[in-house]
Amino acid sequence: MTNKAPAYQWYPKDYDTDEAVKLMTYEQEGIYRRLLDHQALHGSIPSDPRAIAKLVPKISAARFLKLWPALEPKFKRQGRRRVNLKLRRVKGDFAAFVGDGKSRAGRASAQLRLQLYGTAQPQKPRRDPDVCSGGPVRGVREEQVANSPMFLEQPRTAVEPASASASAEEEKADLGTPIQVSAVERLLPKFKKTHGRLRSPPRHGRFR
Repeated sequence: MTNKAPAYQWYPKDYDTDEAVKLMTYEQEGIYRRLLDHQALHGSIPSDPRAIAKLVPKISAARFLKLWPALEPKFKRQGRRRVNLKLRRVKGDFAAFVGDGKSRAGRASAQLRLQLYGTAQPQKPRRDPDVCSGGPVRGVREEQVANSPMFLEQPRTAVEPASASASAEEEKADLGTPIQVSAVERLLPKFKKTHGRLRSPPRHGRFR
């Protein structure tokens, strides 16, 4: 698979100040941009104007041939193909910039490995035989894991069995206090038992 950049740099000032571009119609400018994109993806465009017309099928070949004279100076013939020289230079400069950045990053990474491991070659992960059996924890030995606060046994507090008196107090509390019971007894006459359920009788007149 080829490693092509998905975009290319565009310089609006250079484009706007180009006299040849200013003399183009908007239709010609649109075709020009389409041909630049084609070159960015494929490296060049065909040399024959009739073949180039097939790259812009939204207009007829006859119409394209009338517009081509203003576009032809922008694409120089290179053998059987044509290229825009500035676009090729821009893409070359960008590729060199990216490649130089990767080289600097690679050298910095190799220098760091040399300081840490004594060699600039990439190191593969190694499983230490002394590592605990819970999993491949790189660089952590069994004694380090055992002494970790996470794995230290925490002191346990003894829980005394509940006494019979405490259970009795809890059951007594669940039944409610005598004040609560007497309050319920005072409210019972206000309800009548109907079909096994207590219901409040209908009220007539003023609320009492």
